[in-house]
Amino acid sequence: MRDGKPVCKMRRRKIEYLVPRDQANDLLERTGSRLNGMLSALVERGVDPGTPFPHLEWTVGDLAVHLTQTIEHSEELLEGTSSPFTDIQHIASVNAELLAQRPDRDIERARHQFSEAVRRLRERFREMPDDYQVTFYHGSKFTPAQAMVMMASEMLLHGWDLAQVTREEYEIDPADARLILYAVTPLMPRMVDAEQAAGLTATYEVRIRDGVTFRLHFADGALNVSHVEPGGVADCRISAEAPGFLLLGYGRGSQIAPLLTGKVLAWGRKPWLAARFTSLVKNP
Repeated sequence: MRDGKPVCKMRRRKIEYLVPRDQANDLLERTGSRLNGMLSALVERGVDPGTPFPHLEWTVGDLAVHLTQTIEHSEELLEGTSSPFTDIQHIASVNAELLAQRPDRDIERARHQFSEAVRRLRERFREMPDDYQVTFYHGSKFTPAQAMVMMASEMLLHGWDLAQVTREEYEIDPADARLILYAVTPLMPRMVDAEQAAGLTATYEVRIRDGVTFRLHFADGALNVSHVEPGGVADCRISAEAPGFLLLGYGRGSQIAPLLTGKVLAWGRKPWLAARFTSLVKNP
């Protein structure tokens, strides 16, 4: 017995199998359509492109252009072009350089370019065989399904950003959040903050409610991730609602609210490690 629960032998499974292609395609279509509608609403309301975000260093116009650039660069990745995001530590500076290359901040023009880029991207994905390997951000190799979900995550999270400006209600479907967590988790070893994780040896068991369980083992700046059965060896166990955990991992919203509202719970031999978790991994 550990933590009052029986110990289960960990059975590991490749995380990529948790991302079905039909669900990935559906998520990409829905998030693209949803964000296109939000950008259209900005134009209809006459929102100033220079409007700042309360939690980002960008303006609304910056974000509209960034979304277009992200999808366009994804198209290039599918054709074998190297990603400009080779190091998670420098993602902010790369984004700044890319935005500087396109000074136009007209939201309607960006919306049209974004819509066309999403359409082309979905068509390209439909042509790919299941075993095609996409060299994605930070050198990771993704299946087409994983890559589609990663693109959807970018749009879903930036939709949340836009909702903070427009003050509209923005709900994230738990099933969508779980799918994104399944796709992004294999990327986490490349997202470790080496300075924050230096000298740490700790094992987290993260149980996504109504979903699967991940084992994350940190060892002096390195991270190993696997999909396991709950109940294995762990220093800190976390049970989390998928939407709240997703926002927490991407540095959105209050860092303490999910803990206070029960959306994220922590226990185990070293439950205090939960407070350190988000500092160990940089958001993509």
